[in-house]
Amino acid sequence: MFISLLSQHVCRFTVQHLLRQLDPEGVADRARKRFRRGVYFSKGPNHVCHLDGNDKLKPFGFCISGCIHRYSRKLLWLKAGITNKDPKVILTYYVNCIQECGGCPMKMRADAGTENVASVQAFLRRGGSDAFAGNKSFQYGRSTANQVS
Repeated sequence: MFISLLSQHVCRFTVQHLLRQLDPEGVADRARKRFRRGVYFSKGPNHVCHLDGNDKLKPFGFCISGCIHRYSRKLLWLKAGITNKDPKVILTYYVNCIQECGGCPMKMRADAGTENVASVQAFLRRGGSDAFAGNKSFQYGRSTANQVS
């Protein structure tokens, strides 16, 4: 598995090595299985995708943005760049993703600050005949609650 890191491909072992140096306590907790997750439930394929960012590495010059498919837990994108706060950057990741996947999910979930993605998602789902058509196709919520909603 490779992760796009500042426009370079980096082996996951390199990322693991960096994490051990940057966050040894977090790595140790995960190794001891002390990190508890909530129940992760989805109604089916293409139902919900979660979008989030992480700023832990911002002091080193880059931020992380990612999106995961809730049902399969497939990572739709994981990007590192100089910002994950610029709406144009996140919108570009989203549009590239739906082009690669050939469509958008029924519902997206993200925290505040993703209004552009919410608008595009609502526009693309405006003609849907299900319960998540239009504005109902995007849900705001805390990142910590993404696993259980």
